[in-house]
Amino acid sequence: MAFLYFSAFLFSFLVSLFFQKKIILFSKQKNLVDRVDERKIDKPPRPRLGGIGIFAGFAFSFLIISFILPFFDGNIEIKFEFNKVYMYLLTIFIIFLIGILDDLVGLTAYQKLPFEILAAFIISFNGFLVDKVSLPFPPFEIAFGRIMAICLTICWIVAITNAMNLIDGIDGLAGSIAVISGLSFFLINLVNKHQEFSILVLSMIGAVVAFLFYNFPPSKIYMGDSGSLFIGFLLATLSLKSSTKAAFGISFVVPITILFIPILDTTLSFFRRILKGKNPFKADKEHLHHKLIEKGFSEKNTLFILSGLTIFFSLIGVFSVFVNKKLRLFLFLITLIIGLSIILFSGYIKIDILLKKITASNKGDYD
Repeated sequence: MAFLYFSAFLFSFLVSLFFQKKIILFSKQKNLVDRVDERKIDKPPRPRLGGIGIFAGFAFSFLIISFILPFFDGNIEIKFEFNKVYMYLLTIFIIFLIGILDDLVGLTAYQKLPFEILAAFIISFNGFLVDKVSLPFPPFEIAFGRIMAICLTICWIVAITNAMNLIDGIDGLAGSIAVISGLSFFLINLVNKHQEFSILVLSMIGAVVAFLFYNFPPSKIYMGDSGSLFIGFLLATLSLKSSTKAAFGISFVVPITILFIPILDTTLSFFRRILKGKNPFKADKEHLHHKLIEKGFSEKNTLFILSGLTIFFSLIGVFSVFVNKKLRLFLFLITLIIGLSIILFSGYIKIDILLKKITASNKGDYD
């Protein structure tokens, strides 16, 4: 299996590296550069089709592994359910195509949403279903009916898919978070003996690592929606495999912890826009990375800070797999406290203004 895992990473890395070079040249010739919107940092236009190279590396790698697997038959124990895996790849391909359409012609969030829901709905019948949630406190486990389970699964997948899309605002950030989170889910799937999904996530990681060679600041290419939506969908679904109740009683708080930075950023974006009376799907420049840059951090230092936090939360998430429920709850509370600290530091909540309002309100009540 070690040889197969290494091969999955290496094949995807090499194919993605090859395609990134070609895509940069092709995009410049055809003027397929990034569209300016309210979410992105102002900088000269870059080619925006890096996601094609990432997907090509991912797909070629898995196909090659599928081809060489029969030669290992009888030598190692491999429990692949290829009918389910290929259906899974079909849904990933749907998301990838929607991303390409968005990169080429531009789609609104409302136009993309039905296809994201459709892909999530299909995958919910393919072994990816939030039918119960393990808790570190009483009642310790909550089971859902079929309809509620499907609805929760769709909400989770669509939310994480778009979270990766929203976090893709500065060079290297979405790719770095994808690699760090992907490695965490690889380790958990390894523990759960989900070999096929371990290979899938390594194929994604290798392709993204190759992409980062050209996306690390100052970037030469962006992954675009074809990359961020595909990666987000992959991480969302793999996290469901990583949250199933296995020998170590893995709780759903594990994937939430690992993906805490994109989840936090998306949650803040959604409620921030609603409270301001704006469209919650309308892009703006008030994401976590924008706030850190406003604080005076450079784009590269912002990348290091958010990537470092992702490493920290991922370590907590993976460690939580091997501990009892009480300690898992304690670790999750630490994650929430740090998350609140990030919110305060970023300036989403102005403590001084809040205190003045409370003081003024109290004085008014007194008078």
